[in-house]
Amino acid sequence: MPNILIGDDDEELTQLLQEYLHNHGIHCDCVHDGAAVIQRLKAVAHDDSAYDLLVLDIMMPKIDGLSVLRQLPNISDMPVIMLTAKG
Repeated sequence: MPNILIGDDDEELTQLLQEYLHNHGIHCDCVHDGAAVIQRLKAVAHDDSAYDLLVLDIMMPKIDGLSVLRQLPNISDMPVIMLTAKG
């Protein structure tokens, strides 16, 4: 089963995405700030439960999505889909 991490501060949106993906056979974890994204990715970096994809919001508290994206090569080489309401 694919394993996705969603980093977005909009809890209603992440719950909706999580339910939709689960109904399509995809496991999904959600965190709601950039620091939590980095912490979660580091925790599973050398683990079989590592994520296959990161869906990342640009505007998040603590550490914004672009800063997370800049740190990602030091943690993982997973693909990223940027999710944003920013025009």
